[in-house]
Amino acid sequence: MRALSSGNHSRVFASHELRTLRRLIALQLFSRSYLLDRRGFAVSGSRNPVARVESTKHAAHSQATLDKRRLLIVHGFGVATCVFRPLLQRLNDAAVSAQLFRYPSVGLELGEIVSRLSKYLEESRPDAIIAHSLGCIAVWLAAHDAQRRGRLVFLAPPLKTLPVTRLIPSMMRFPFAPLLDHRALFSASAFDLPTLSGCTIRTISGRNDYLVPISCTRHPDVTDARMTIHTHNSMLFSRRVADLSRDWILSEIS
Repeated sequence: MRALSSGNHSRVFASHELRTLRRLIALQLFSRSYLLDRRGFAVSGSRNPVARVESTKHAAHSQATLDKRRLLIVHGFGVATCVFRPLLQRLNDAAVSAQLFRYPSVGLELGEIVSRLSKYLEESRPDAIIAHSLGCIAVWLAAHDAQRRGRLVFLAPPLKTLPVTRLIPSMMRFPFAPLLDHRALFSASAFDLPTLSGCTIRTISGRNDYLVPISCTRHPDVTDARMTIHTHNSMLFSRRVADLSRDWILSEIS
């Protein structure tokens, strides 16, 4: 087989990135839960701009429920709520009560997402947090603002500038505002993620994740790093990922 020249290799890599970006755009535009109306709020559910918190189980306020570890899950950019149902179902058991923090991520600025999440963390004080993709950055910044302590699990965390976001034009604030804000934040030479005193962090990355490569998930403040075979979103359906997340959260109690 004839070896690719450096120029051909660059074109192949750019073509791969372009296909990945197209898939990302398609996912965001056709995710029903995040199609937005002209007012900028989610069509499905309430039009209240305040972030909504949903539980997959409407359990009675019994003593057994109160004894559970309260776990908050924070989604990333433009992923439909139904994608998180398998993870929620696997995490909700006798020891854990998991809820999903929802916000209109399409078109909403990253700073606004952090502000809403920080306010919620100050009011609710969950025992632990699991975040996916861009939600990891929102959690990291909001946890620092809210002076949060405890265990964090980051699934496919974009802790560096992402190669795929280089292809997004800067004028496309809708729907890509949070991704563009992430790119600007991590491109700034003086920026570094703040230290989360009192937090222990486990990251779970995927070998087949082409949106957030493994190299972008590394950070010196990460306590424990695990790797799986998954893609960016398939890890949300994985029993092993759910078990790794639960074990990290409950090990603090043991």
